[in-house]
Amino acid sequence: MAVDPSGIGSGSVSDSGRKRAAKRDTKRPLVRLQSGYHSHMYRLKTGIKQNPQHRWHLPDRIFFGHGACHILAGIYLEAAPLAGLHAERIIPAEGYAGNHIFVTDGVIAFDFHGYSCRRTLLLHHTSGWSKVSAPGWHCKVEEVDFDLLDTKDLNSRKMLGPDQYFNDPRPRARYFLDRFDHMASARKVERTSRLGADRFATAT
Repeated sequence: MAVDPSGIGSGSVSDSGRKRAAKRDTKRPLVRLQSGYHSHMYRLKTGIKQNPQHRWHLPDRIFFGHGACHILAGIYLEAAPLAGLHAERIIPAEGYAGNHIFVTDGVIAFDFHGYSCRRTLLLHHTSGWSKVSAPGWHCKVEEVDFDLLDTKDLNSRKMLGPDQYFNDPRPRARYFLDRFDHMASARKVERTSRLGADRFATAT
């Protein structure tokens, strides 16, 4: 069954303990910053990322969108539901927030929101962070050349390894991926991308 790509609040590993903890400890965990990528851009409230248990009990899209995007990308590449994708990393300038890792073939992209056009993901991510950050925010985009599931590689780049969360996030990422109809979602994005390119060519 395909996941609705529009919302952010769908928790997947739905044990009753997580739900109770989410209601108690992470009620209203996000602050909406502005319109942007897939409807709105959000930032976690202060303190949630620093508490491993609170972070773990966040709904899946929030969990994988705020500090575990690299785990989701690593599991995607391991499972390879679609062939030909690689990981890319958005790296903000020193001292700025907004790091993000996603997988792409150069046209379509996949991250915690699901499938989208790569150019749309980059446009909204960069424009969103530049508007909510201190003046001078900028970034570069690089192809990932390290193991996204290796703790040593991740720690050297200021990211958590899979053994450093409250629980192992890898099964959770696999479960999240299993909820998508990957081929159908990718084809829909490809059609949208082609239409956008055709309209641009016509307009110019």
